Amino acid sequence: MNNSGSYFDLHYKEYKSTIPWRGYSRFIVDKIISMKPVER
Repeated sequence: MNNSGSYFDLHYKEYKSTIPWRGYSRFIVDKIISMKPVER
């Protein structure tokens, strides 16, 4: 919650199909590369 609203660079994997224990998305984030707070 402390980082909500921040910008993130993410690394993800794309799978051909979904399976229940991996979730219902083909895209799975496996790494946060960097985070930058939003400047207001």
